Amino acid sequence: MDTVLNTGTAEPMVFDAIRDAILTAMGNFGPADMQRQAHKAAMEKARDASISVAEQAYSELAELAYRHRWSVSEAKKAAKKAAEIYAAGGNSAEAKAKRKSSADTFKSRLMLMLDEQVRPHVREYFRLCNAAWEAENAIIARDGDAAEKPIHDCWPRANHVALAAFRARSSDPKKHIEGFALHGIEDVTRFAIMTAANREFDFENAHARLMRIREDLQKFHNLLPTPVLQACLDAMAVVKVETLQEAAKTRLSTVRVAAEAAPEDEDEDEDEAAPEDEDEATPITTDVAWELIEAEPARASA
Repeated sequence: MDTVLNTGTAEPMVFDAIRDAILTAMGNFGPADMQRQAHKAAMEKARDASISVAEQAYSELAELAYRHRWSVSEAKKAAKKAAEIYAAGGNSAEAKAKRKSSADTFKSRLMLMLDEQVRPHVREYFRLCNAAWEAENAIIARDGDAAEKPIHDCWPRANHVALAAFRARSSDPKKHIEGFALHGIEDVTRFAIMTAANREFDFENAHARLMRIREDLQKFHNLLPTPVLQACLDAMAVVKVETLQEAAKTRLSTVRVAAEAAPEDEDEDEDEAAPEDEDEATPITTDVAWELIEAEPARASA
């Protein structure tokens, strides 16, 4: 389980503590700013059932950085403070140990989301990647083993899709993709296909890993012999490096053809154009959210 992003029922208090501590620690926030931020957080929490508690906290911190134009040093200060609070959390000895071991990962992911090129898009990308993941879940439920699922094939979890998108958007020259942007679910699918196609896949290493898995299965089979496991062992024994290379070529070719053919379906085009609901059709950007927040007191007094 991803202990950094996939979080349990105790997490709201932890992430509230992180946000509040950072609001207090950063010197450029006055009482009025803190009041506005608290109001914004309450509004966005009510609006954002589509993202997790942890994703909500990451989004709020990124929007805070965007709103106040944090420098790199300010972002590092905030990430350091957040990681300290994160590492100190946990309701049991086991949970505390997991927190400490994953604190560096938490900090590095937060720093990624506080990147100047990423921070305006964190909430929107979490929403899109979660929606794309769930859309593929529906396809998998409908089509089973025959389902085309490039996103699931490329990443193990929905939050990993978002992290990959953040890296592509970031200022890191090794990760940045020129012109990268996500505007809809179809963009997430294209991103998955592109990522899979462009990955430098080490087939020798993959084959070695597969054989190590087979060795572990063999040990298990030696303890508890079963015909099904023996069949798995026999099938894995004939897999060569070339087998993996051919499988990759076939898979990428099939997925690319399916993805390119999708826009030709007129019914799907009509379905995509139909929704006119403002909340569903138009993502709430950081600027729009702040305009709504700052207008709220006036509405309340009217």
